[in-house]
Amino acid sequence: VEMDTISCNAIVSACEKGGEWFLAFQMLNEMSEYRVELDTISFNGAISACENGAAWAEALHLFCDMSKRQVQKSTITYNAAISSCEKGGQWAMSLHILRDMAEHRVEASTITYNSAMSACEQSGQWELAMHLMSEMAGGFYLDMDTITFNAAVSACERGGEWATAVHLFGDMARRRLAADKITYQTVVSACEKGGEWELVMHLMNEMSHGVF
Repeated sequence: VEMDTISCNAIVSACEKGGEWFLAFQMLNEMSEYRVELDTISFNGAISACENGAAWAEALHLFCDMSKRQVQKSTITYNAAISSCEKGGQWAMSLHILRDMAEHRVEASTITYNSAMSACEQSGQWELAMHLMSEMAGGFYLDMDTITFNAAVSACERGGEWATAVHLFGDMARRRLAADKITYQTVVSACEKGGEWELVMHLMNEMSHGVF
C-alpha cells in the first residue's frame, strides 16, 4: 500500500493519543525516507506526542526541522514546543520560541504565555514571568486565567517576593478569577518565607472555610 501524507498523519495522531511519542517521531523519519510530504499537521502531531512524553529534545528537533523544510508553523506548533521546553526546564529556549512566534506573526494564546511563564517559574526566573504577564495584559490583550496567576504567584514565591505574590492574589479577586488550592498553598508559602504570619493565619482561615 502506497504511503501518503493523510494516512501517515493519521498514524502520527494515533501515536500521539496513545502516548507513543517515539513511534510518532519515527513515523516522521519514515515519511521523509519514503519522500512522503510532511505538512504542518504531521509535525504538530509528532511535536505534541513528544511534548506529552516529556521528550523535549526531540520536540525541539522537529520544531527546527520545520524551519529547514519551510513548513508553516501554527499556534498549535508553538504551544507544543513551548510546553515541551517548560517540561524540560528549558526556560531560555521557551522565550526564544515565543519571540520567534512574534517575528513570524503567529498569533499567541493564553496557553502560549501560560507555558512560557511556567517555564520561567520552574527555573526561578520570577522577573521574567512577571514581564510575560504584563505583555499579556498590556500588549496582546490576552485573557489571564487561574493558571496564569498560579504561575506568577509561584514564581514570586520561589523568588522570595511575598508582597508581589499577595498583590497578585488580590488582583485575582478584583478580576473575579477563582483561586484554587494551588493558589492558596503558594501564597501561604510565600508569606511563610517572608515571616508574614498574620497573613498566613488569615489565608489558612479562608482555606479552612473552603472558599476555593
